[in-house]
Amino acid sequence: MNVDECKGRAEQCLATAQNASDQDMKRSWQQLAEMWLLWSEKLDRFRVVNEAAAAAKRSVEPGGGSSQPIKKSKTSGKGKIVQITDRLRSRLALSG
Repeated sequence: MNVDECKGRAEQCLATAQNASDQDMKRSWQQLAEMWLLWSEKLDRFRVVNEAAAAAKRSVEPGGGSSQPIKKSKTSGKGKIVQITDRLRSRLALSG
């Protein structure tokens, strides 16, 4: 499922909420729409982090323009993403 699909589900939930006759059902559909929107935001952030990690990886590959390779560590996958993102941010700050 991607960001646009989640947003589409949220719109469907809001449309259903408008047609609900019971206030509890209306609130439930609205809450479900909010959950879909939050999920779409999380997916979008995850995509951005993955793209940053891929860009950082490309920059350290031969011909990528970086003289500093990413050091291997024994951290979890999430920790690696944070490290790569921090490294990318510092590179962007230095070049900007």
